[in-house]
Amino acid sequence: MALILVVDDYAPILSMLHLMLSSAGYEVFTASDGAAVPELAAHLKPDLVLMDVDMPRRDGVAICGDLKRTPATTDIPVLMMTGRLSMGVLREARAAGALGVLSKPFIRVRLLEEVASAITPRPTCQGTSCM
Repeated sequence: MALILVVDDYAPILSMLHLMLSSAGYEVFTASDGAAVPELAAHLKPDLVLMDVDMPRRDGVAICGDLKRTPATTDIPVLMMTGRLSMGVLREARAAGALGVLSKPFIRVRLLEEVASAITPRPTCQGTSCM
């Protein structure tokens, strides 16, 4: 069972995502403080971090960048989520190392598709040969 670390400072979003993802068969750990994410991710080794862009103290894009610069967490895929989706947010998130950005409010089917895609191992390529 894949483990997903969900990070959002808004408790109703955390509850909704916990319910959606756990009912889809994922193990879900939630956090409401983005500052704790680097340490949590290094400890939990989640298969995915699903994190809000806009949070107090430090925004999710900056935290994503921290995860990607840290050897213990660099390989953990990160999907961002926001209620203010724009090309600027997409660029910033991608530059920080996020796989993509999901728009709030969520469409359940789309959310689960994006999560499954982010967790699915990508082929390992060496030269022109991919496995």
